[in-house]
Amino acid sequence: MAYRVSEKVMEFDRRLAADLMQAPITNRERLTVVCRALHEAVETELTPRQREVIVMRYFEKRSGKEIAEILGLNPSTVCRIRQRAEQRLQHALRFYVAYLNCSLGEP
Repeated sequence: MAYRVSEKVMEFDRRLAADLMQAPITNRERLTVVCRALHEAVETELTPRQREVIVMRYFEKRSGKEIAEILGLNPSTVCRIRQRAEQRLQHALRFYVAYLNCSLGEP
């Protein structure tokens, strides 16, 4: 499935690439950059429903069943929304992960 990356994220990519290229960078700084990128991707790359499910699941630590009850959805629908949101986030963040793996000397 092809995703279109928003202009805001492309601009963020350019800023982040400049940050990442500055050496030396500590693991804590790498983590900070990736966390910023993740939050930016959650805000810009997900649909409102996907964002709602991701925030409830990972930031509020709710179970799939709880989310389904709150949103009035079937638990399998919540699972499907979460999986699609995770795929979109993975796509949006692959540049950062690839770069950080290379800079850490991992394959």
